[in-house]
Amino acid sequence: MLNPIEGCWNSLKTRMKKRLADRKEEMMVRGDYDM
Repeated sequence: MLNPIEGCWNSLKTRMKKRLADRKEEMMVRGDYDM
């Protein structure tokens, strides 16, 4: 079994990846998105 901290990190990473993917889609749709 994973320790709680590792599990927390895994869920956090997954969430960040999903958010980044959503942002990328937004950028492609908008076209004029600057960081």
